Amino acid sequence: MKLVFRILGIALKLVLVGIEAIFWIIHSVLWIVGIGKDVAKASHSLEDGILHCPRGHEVQLEGQVYECSACGYVYEGSFLRCPNPECQAPVTSFVNCPTCGLSVRNPYRYGAP
Repeated sequence: MKLVFRILGIALKLVLVGIEAIFWIIHSVLWIVGIGKDVAKASHSLEDGILHCPRGHEVQLEGQVYECSACGYVYEGSFLRCPNPECQAPVTSFVNCPTCGLSVRNPYRYGAP
C-alpha cells in the first residue's frame, strides 16, 4: 500500500511540474511579445530621430525643461536621463508633450515601467 501512495505522490508531482512548466513557457512567450511591441512602438515614435507624442507633435529630446516622472525633479537638459543623484530611477520613463500634455514614453525603455 505504501508503494501505491508513493507512486501516486510522484505522479502528482510530475503533473504539477508539467503544469508549472507550461505556465512559465506561456509567460515567457507573452513577455517576449510585449518586448517586441515596445520595440515596434519605439521605432514608430522615434521617426527620423525626433520623438513624437501619440498625436504627432514633436517632443525635443534635449534643451527643454522636463520633470522626472520618478522623483519629480525639474531640470533642463536631456529627456532621457534625470540628473538628480538621489533619483531612484535615473532613466526617465516618460515626459509630457509640451503641446498637448499627453505622456510620451522613453523609447529606450522596454517592458514594464
